[in-house]
Amino acid sequence: MLIATLANLLVRVPFALSWWAYTFPSAALALASVRYHAAVGGPVSLVLAYVLMTMATIIVFMVLVRTLIALIQGRLFVPET
Repeated sequence: MLIATLANLLVRVPFALSWWAYTFPSAALALASVRYHAAVGGPVSLVLAYVLMTMATIIVFMVLVRTLIALIQGRLFVPET
């Protein structure tokens, strides 16, 4: 839920390596939903698992793209001021 509420903020702030901290909880939530569906079954848990897995994949992909852009532009490993 915290990641969802901070999504708007992430769009407005400059990229930082700390963005990778958002990938783990989103992937963990997606994995938990997949395991829940495997244990319980049902169409609702299946849809939830697909939605959360898609969101986690999008988050990781977006952070990866922003990381590569910062690396190419030479802004990835700069000293903080």
